[in-house]
Amino acid sequence: MSARLGSPIVLLALVLAAPAAAQDDHPNGTNGANALNSGGVSGRIERPGDIDVFRFAAVAGARYRIETTDLGGGMDSLLDLHAPDRSHMQRDDDGGAGYASRIEFTASVSGDHYAVVSHYSRTSGVGTYRVRLEVLSGAPSTSTPAPTTPAPTTPTPSTSTAISALPLFDPKLSGAQLAVSCQLPRAGDVRLEVRRGSSRVATLISGNRQAGALSASWDGRDAQGLFAAPGSYTLRLRLDGSTIGEQGLEVVRVGILSMTFGGAGRVPLTWHRASSWGSRFPVDRVGPAWSVPSSQLGADVLDARDGSPLPTPALYQGLASPPRASDGSVLQRGNSLPLAYALGGQPQVSLALGARASTGSGAVGCNYPVANHPLRVAVEGGQRVSQMSGELTPGSAVTLDLPALPSTLGKRVQRYRFRFYTRVGNGWQALPGSIQTEHTLYTLAGQPASDLLPNGRPWVAALDLVSGWVAGARTSAQAHDLVTAGVNGQVGLRYDVNLGAPAYTGGFDLHAPELDLDAFLANQANGRVVNCLDCGALVNKLSAMVGSRTQVIVVGWNFNLYWLRGIGYQSFTASLFGGAHAFSYHALTSRDQGATVNDACLEVDDDARPYQSPYTPRLPQGMPFNDYRRQLSRDAFRLQDLGQASLR
Repeated sequence: MSARLGSPIVLLALVLAAPAAAQDDHPNGTNGANALNSGGVSGRIERPGDIDVFRFAAVAGARYRIETTDLGGGMDSLLDLHAPDRSHMQRDDDGGAGYASRIEFTASVSGDHYAVVSHYSRTSGVGTYRVRLEVLSGAPSTSTPAPTTPAPTTPTPSTSTAISALPLFDPKLSGAQLAVSCQLPRAGDVRLEVRRGSSRVATLISGNRQAGALSASWDGRDAQGLFAAPGSYTLRLRLDGSTIGEQGLEVVRVGILSMTFGGAGRVPLTWHRASSWGSRFPVDRVGPAWSVPSSQLGADVLDARDGSPLPTPALYQGLASPPRASDGSVLQRGNSLPLAYALGGQPQVSLALGARASTGSGAVGCNYPVANHPLRVAVEGGQRVSQMSGELTPGSAVTLDLPALPSTLGKRVQRYRFRFYTRVGNGWQALPGSIQTEHTLYTLAGQPASDLLPNGRPWVAALDLVSGWVAGARTSAQAHDLVTAGVNGQVGLRYDVNLGAPAYTGGFDLHAPELDLDAFLANQANGRVVNCLDCGALVNKLSAMVGSRTQVIVVGWNFNLYWLRGIGYQSFTASLFGGAHAFSYHALTSRDQGATVNDACLEVDDDARPYQSPYTPRLPQGMPFNDYRRQLSRDAFRLQDLGQASLR
């Protein structure tokens, strides 16, 4: 994550030199930085790239905790710590609860230190937060302690040596940095190294230091910039040439190859045009809904041949057909495919874990389980953390309940963050870094039945279109009304005032028209001039895509009309067909056997005199049939047939 925001040197430049922004709630530099205490300070990242700088007095040898809480408005905090000389000390992204940040450190010198709060995304991130300081030991509190936000982890325990760090580390997780703290009994020449056997892998601290606490971090790379291979390592602290502390460290490789979604309320989807001539292709036939690409070293390997982690897939944007490889075959790895759930469902995800890692020269095991330090995984969505899984083993499958679904219909990009935990003492602590995924998620009013859609599977392209219309709806009835409005006003359709002929429907029964929805979705291939049967069938089938059950109803026969406004026209008319102003029949939809009706084809004059101006436009949406009939015609037409449109 730090790579997306810039190195600590870049951030330090911002701290020293950034001008104060207009209406900024906290300074962007150390000059005039607001004081931080345990009572906490509220803040806001007003614009992408904004930073807020706070100062606090620290006492050498005292231990402190700085953390962000109460995140709101899309906030995903990043926290940086700077010493009195403005040098960068530590950075944390998700050490707190959810997307909050937390840093614990022991001050090596007395004086004003600086905490810098920013957003994880410098290009688009904004939001609100609260930041607070807590004295853990060695100095008086700065104010009356305030309650802390419960965190999903337990603090790193102290060790019997002069070094303290988590015992497990996977450097290939996104944002992973291993925090290492040391305690020097006296001043002298210090070297803090990562070693594997007799070989030095990396040097974290080198040079003269004062007595007291030191802190450093390791990105998991060696002196050549290559990722450390899974295996056993040692953190070694030397003072004036003598070893004064060591701690074992296991580099592991934890990762996810694929995700399969299930649970109550899942709605399978289909692409409607898998080839040039059109054949439906279920989304589930591709494979898991989310997967990393295949490694050249084997299907169970988490990394590329050069040792770099396999990239997380981008959202698949295709609406009509499945993803394909360069040779035309369906691409079954490296996808993030669309998902759909009915409101009230309980989604689950099954994770397929990788079994091997790459060292840059070949595949090796993942180096877990580690004795006394079992691994588990949990998933975050928003601020909620799921229950942790059972103990993990390489190549195994894990099923987790996902956070609750949104309570409204629509389309959204759903983001999840998977974090791995290991037992430390009596508690569980998160490994640095995470796996972050994105998914296109549609929420529906219900599961479409097979009599509404083939196999009960909505078409991705149709669902994508309709989801924009029904965003925010909470019920099937609201969805039906919003689809009616969408067909009437969102796709540029116009009533055929010459022949009243259909463009997208056919068949032998008016109440059971055959709808060529494929042609309609193909940029309205048959044109935009339609009749009532087209409008009724479109509302019927597009409502079904979001789980709303409706029927096509036919009313008739041969009745004259009051003033109305046809779909696509600007004004009311009493001469719809250039002199003739009557319907031989009319098709519309209903959700309750014709007691109320929806008509996307026209607006009635909904006032006491529908036969003259002025006009009170009303698009019939859940309109009682008797009211509709009274506002549309002076003749006593009635409901003739109820049915369902079918898809060609």
